[in-house]
Order: sequence, then C-alpha cells, then structure tokens
Amino acid sequence: MSQSTMKKLCIVLAVLLVIALAGLVITLIRNSNRSVAIKSFAIGDSTGHIETEWVKWKKQYVIVITLPDDYEFTKCIANIELAKGAAISSESPCLVDYLGGRPVLNLTLENRDLIIINGTKTRNYGFRIELKKEK
Repeated sequence: MSQSTMKKLCIVLAVLLVIALAGLVITLIRNSNRSVAIKSFAIGDSTGHIETEWVKWKKQYVIVITLPDDYEFTKCIANIELAKGAAISSESPCLVDYLGGRPVLNLTLENRDLIIINGTKTRNYGFRIELKKEK
C-alpha cells in the first residue's frame, strides 16, 4: 500500500471515529434527560400526552389532557408512570396527597406544576387542560 493510500485511510478512520463519538455523546445526553421523564399520564379514563414548548428560549414540558368539564379538578387522582428512579417531588405545587400510592392533584391552581426528581435532576411539567362537554 502506498503512503498516500495509508494517509487517506487514516483520515477516513479518524472521521468515522469522530462521528461515532459524537453519536455516543448525543445518546448519553438524551438518556440522561429521560431520567426525569413522565412515561405515561392518566386521570380516570383520560390519557394525557407530553408536549414540549419553547418559551423565551427555554424548553418547557406540558402535560396535555382532556377532562370532562364537570370533573372535580381539586382532587384528581393520577396514574403516572415515571422513568426508573424518578419520583414526584413533594415541592410540586399541585400535589395534595397520595391515595393508594397514586398522587392526588389540585389542577385549579394558577401555578400547578408537577415536579419530577431523579437524583440531582429535576423537571417541571405544566398542564394544558382541554374540557370535554358531557352529554
């Protein structure tokens, strides 16, 4: 193999190594952000989903759920699946109590964030509640 071919091969291998390392770093960052994730969220028969919004250059997490307009919003018993090791912070403004291991939430508050913690990481989830008229 000529010296020119060896140089080209070394350059190609170096570029591939840089791409592989960048992919590894991105994967590690994504996985560390998932440690405070809500995997699923439901209140009664209503299932919510998580959306992200950018407000003033800051990423915010929002639980979007549709509930009946006559629902008792001061005592919502939630079924929440969290990432491994994550928990609901007792500092969450909307957290009222627990019932059978499930959190009871007051969703009538102006500041009703649900705060999820995992080790030293925290993430705030706001709420967007859409109302469904009962027939």
